[in-house]
Amino acid sequence: MNKPASRIAIISGELSGDSYAVDVVEQLKSVMPNALFEGISGQRTQAAGLKQWSNCQPKAVMALTQVISNIVHFRRLLDTIKQNLTQCPPDLLILIDYGGLNLRVARIASECRIPVLYFIPPKVWAWGQWRLKKIKRYVKWVAPIYPFESDFFKRHAIESFLIQHPFIEKIRCINPSSQHSGTQHRIALLPGSREQEIRHVLPIMLKSVYLIVQNNPNYQIDVICAEPSKLALIEQITDHWSECIPLSVVTENKLAHLKSCRAALVCSGTASFECAMLTVPMVIVYRANWINYCIGKLLFRAKWFGLPNLILNCLAVPELLQHHCQPKHICNSMIQLLKDGVHRQRQLSHLERLAQQMTERDDCMPIGEVVTKILTHS
Repeated sequence: MNKPASRIAIISGELSGDSYAVDVVEQLKSVMPNALFEGISGQRTQAAGLKQWSNCQPKAVMALTQVISNIVHFRRLLDTIKQNLTQCPPDLLILIDYGGLNLRVARIASECRIPVLYFIPPKVWAWGQWRLKKIKRYVKWVAPIYPFESDFFKRHAIESFLIQHPFIEKIRCINPSSQHSGTQHRIALLPGSREQEIRHVLPIMLKSVYLIVQNNPNYQIDVICAEPSKLALIEQITDHWSECIPLSVVTENKLAHLKSCRAALVCSGTASFECAMLTVPMVIVYRANWINYCIGKLLFRAKWFGLPNLILNCLAVPELLQHHCQPKHICNSMIQLLKDGVHRQRQLSHLERLAQQMTERDDCMPIGEVVTKILTHS
């Protein structure tokens, strides 16, 4: 008698979570073609074959003030998830990122005796270590994508699979954009995928590159739009700068464009890792409203803010945060990277070392292989 098809529930949030969820579905479909996928994720995951539980989508929120203002939305979302998990429990629940919601979901799943794999687990190494108790109680396995995270969870006696970062496969087939004859005259701006990030950071980025192009008019500015839904906002902010800065908004072949750039200004996050793996020198910038910044400063325990610095455990990439995130400071740091010299060469050496660390670990596994292993032995 044939074994029934495995039912796998996936819950992810915002753009990066949707991207990781797509990788899970596509990898599993290649080895488990009869598997059924359901849950809550973004449009790309739904297009890949996930049956959506509800039209109630997760929202991209980072700060405490944003969480409070969206509390009704999260309550409805949690009720929808609980109803589906209790009425028809899946064989495995995969949670992706989005700790504020997903740790509550993990508790519900635990009460329903549903095994939980947490892919991209909460950043408890940086803040909120009290959440470790919840992870130990409600989550059976964690699957981080950075070596320092996996080492952290193992030190706390949590079963951890180090996952091969999905971006590593993508960069193998990336070539610099054929539209550009060289890399020396292009600067990338990556203002993030969240609305509040873009509103706070992109105007400062534009003021900074304005200072650069005043003395270096040959530079072309590429503003990378991470998510189609944010294109209108980015165009609104960049519109009145187009007369004094030679800029374009990039919506397609984004990684190829990025690889073609001499340097980048990056809102800290996944984009800083992508720049590092493409060996594009960068300056990390970030600014939030002061209430959220002060709360975050009290909670955040990690020494560094940007992913490249966390992975390498040193200040490999300049970080200009909050009151240091000023156009004059940013301009000075960028000029050091744009010209050939010790600052540029030092960062390139760091980024090459990071790429080596991320690609040469023997204990890395694809997420599809981990899920298959779990389902086979459960």
